[in-house]
Amino acid sequence: SLGWAVRNGPRLPGRIPIWLPKLVETKRRHLSHAEFERFYASVSAEHAKLYVMLGLYSMARPTAILQLEWDRVDFHRKQIDFTPPGHIRTTKRRTVVSISDDLLPLLEAAYSQRTSAYVIERAGEPIKCIKKAFQAASERSGVHATPYTLRHTGAVWAAEAGVSMAELAQFMGHDDDRTTQKHYARFSPEHLRGVANAIRRRP
Repeated sequence: SLGWAVRNGPRLPGRIPIWLPKLVETKRRHLSHAEFERFYASVSAEHAKLYVMLGLYSMARPTAILQLEWDRVDFHRKQIDFTPPGHIRTTKRRTVVSISDDLLPLLEAAYSQRTSAYVIERAGEPIKCIKKAFQAASERSGVHATPYTLRHTGAVWAAEAGVSMAELAQFMGHDDDRTTQKHYARFSPEHLRGVANAIRRRP
């Protein structure tokens, strides 16, 4: 606002120095395998269970999952296109991802019982918000998770399994793998035990 006032008239003679606090890095939490299983076991509704698996295996953003329709799920090629027709590309790019072997039977079962064009639906109606289901499962399981937790969890698990930053960035829709490494590919302390053990004395 002050910059605009300086540029657009005699309101201010020049930029006023302002003290700003240092940026604090936001902790991006992912779930361990045990935490995920405990959380998933506490998800009750079938549409929420499918959402959780889609979120983990596709690492797609919540809105992209909720807007996904069956005509963009290609069972023959085993791919999901998260970009709806007419979608204007933003920095939060949507991608085409492969359907994992674990996710495929879940999608096939959901497709055989579908009652609407939307993948995540209940009684024929699309789901507008999935947060309540996550809150309920978090309370029941004692594991705090949000829809975005699944994206972080999938990214960390993939990185720990040896997936390169370049591949992970493409899968997640990032233009630059530095973004992926900075925000998502944070290895768990347990996984990094190998780094600690690699430091050896050689007298």
